[in-house]
Amino acid sequence: MSNTKAFFILFLLSFYLIGCETLKEKNARTLRQYCSPANNIDWVMGGNECLSMALFGKDNLDQHQSPKTLLIYIAGDFHLSNNTKLPYTESQLKQLNIDKNQALVVLLSRPGYSILGDRSTGNAHNGLAYYSQENVDILADAIDNLKQHYRPERVVLVGNSSGASMSILLISQYHNIADSAIIISCPCDFFKWSGGMRNQRTLESLDPIDFVDKLPKNKPIYLFVGSKDVITPTYFVQHFFDKSKAHSLNNVQLFVVDGANHIQTKTSEPVLKRMSQILAQ
Repeated sequence: MSNTKAFFILFLLSFYLIGCETLKEKNARTLRQYCSPANNIDWVMGGNECLSMALFGKDNLDQHQSPKTLLIYIAGDFHLSNNTKLPYTESQLKQLNIDKNQALVVLLSRPGYSILGDRSTGNAHNGLAYYSQENVDILADAIDNLKQHYRPERVVLVGNSSGASMSILLISQYHNIADSAIIISCPCDFFKWSGGMRNQRTLESLDPIDFVDKLPKNKPIYLFVGSKDVITPTYFVQHFFDKSKAHSLNNVQLFVVDGANHIQTKTSEPVLKRMSQILAQ
């Protein structure tokens, strides 16, 4: 047997064995390969989980330079699988002037989700909208690790859809996790948004609206929702906002993006403009 043929057979065998891995085995392999230790460029450790990430702007900084701002984006209940589904295209990042403002942008996956095919370990709850305390703590630890590694002057937390709910839970429980938060298309009144289903999923999930009174009073929190969003309609964000006013949280602001649907809102002009303003401060 030729060396070329033997190599090809070994390649196919290894490919087959990887394909036959159980999820537990795959998670263990991911932890060994990418988080022992994590490089904080493609992967970051959160608790006992290895989370995939994408990093933009590092080439604009000197080798040992710390960014002025670390902007961390948490996506909704889907995998960021290719450039068309990434929330910020090259032109949008250019609009944010991350090079001029000495900023790093991190797309951080939630446990069990993936970015560009790199799947995080952890429980994605079968892709359902579900917010466990365990996953909140995992994300908080991952963000803390990124802060320690890059030593930014400030952190901006950006969450979209279910990532917005997770961001509310993060900043309400970990007041020092970020200096400001941009919350986009949030199902913030979760039990009402989910139709009041009293199943195992919703009974065990955290509900962002239950944490309104725990939000920090000294951190700007910007709520955005599209006027034509039928997935997370304006009502649920409005209810969350009204409750924040009842608790005298004057640092919470609500903006309705005219004409935007659920997909369009996260990269709409008002959202990108607010990000640009924060980065330029």
